[in-house]
Amino acid sequence: MLAMAAKKSASAPPGDGVAATLPANLTFEKALAELEEITEKLEDGKESLEESMRLYEYGLALKEFCEVKLKEAEGKWLMLKKAKDGS
Repeated sequence: MLAMAAKKSASAPPGDGVAATLPANLTFEKALAELEEITEKLEDGKESLEESMRLYEYGLALKEFCEVKLKEAEGKWLMLKKAKDGS
């Protein structure tokens, strides 16, 4: 999945938003797995500077996606808890 997304964003014109390259069917779990792959690649240090910057930018978009999904889940959990408690 990361390789496919990496190829998409590599062909994007400079200045295009990386978030636009996130797949429509992306799940929290897939995004987290991709973030782990990106982290490993960046820590390995074998990528070029340009590729490292592109991976970093894509990782930021994935991080934001995950944060939104976690906030949504937290809101739903709080709503369910409130309904259960009758408050």
